[in-house]
Amino acid sequence: ITFKKIICFVYFGYSESNQPNPNWEAIGYPGPLLDSPLQYNDYLKTINIDAKTKLTCDVLVIGSGAGGAVVAAELAKKGKKVLIVDKGAYITEQEMTQREVEMMGKLMEKKGVLTNQDGSMTIMAGSCIGGGTTVNWSASLRLPDQILHEWATEHEIPELLEPEFKSAFEIIEQRLNINTKHSIHNQPNQLLVNATQKLGYRAALIPRNNYPQPNSNENEADYLQRAGFGALGDVYRNKQSTPITFLTDAQAHDADILPNTHVERIVINKDEAVGAIAIY
Repeated sequence: ITFKKIICFVYFGYSESNQPNPNWEAIGYPGPLLDSPLQYNDYLKTINIDAKTKLTCDVLVIGSGAGGAVVAAELAKKGKKVLIVDKGAYITEQEMTQREVEMMGKLMEKKGVLTNQDGSMTIMAGSCIGGGTTVNWSASLRLPDQILHEWATEHEIPELLEPEFKSAFEIIEQRLNINTKHSIHNQPNQLLVNATQKLGYRAALIPRNNYPQPNSNENEADYLQRAGFGALGDVYRNKQSTPITFLTDAQAHDADILPNTHVERIVINKDEAVGAIAIY
């Protein structure tokens, strides 16, 4: 199964920088857009180290995705010296080519071919600065109440049912501009909507963390087409991933970001985490 998946993936996904994949025309895929890549001057600042570098921090945050970036930003705002480490590289928008094989190789765990033991399920996990937020499809759903209740009762985390915790959803949604605007369906999704209506089921739009309006110089169709490439890294910064939201917030309060660093274990002394062993 895995071998078959890899063959199909390369057959349809691979392309050179100067010419399209010859199979794209047959399936009606236009290939990368990149008609006018945007220029930015506000990239994240990452640190480089050598054998003599000494790093100190109040808090070490391992991972820069949806969990780590929020923790890092909140602690940095409170005056803590925060160091964020991630085993993935920092791929800027200028390095995002929208070519599937290349970008999955740069942005995803095991270059996008990680599977479960029998190969029946491919696990699409981000392994880069921004983690899953850099490669996800923008769907941003609240944790369902029944799951919150299960975790609170069966796993003894009663804080999940407190009003303060639920208000955190609103804070995240506001920072990430989560919305359901600009939801023109493509043909497969429109067929799903039509079928649910005929069968009497309820269909609802999925909230997404895409910026809720096109740029002033683009129409809605162009905006939606560009958003479709977000899983390969969002060149246009429509998707509100952590590199342009919470990691930016963390750096505004002097947090450091160290990419290409794999943490192997946490050092424990008298039941207290005092450090980490990592390979840079």
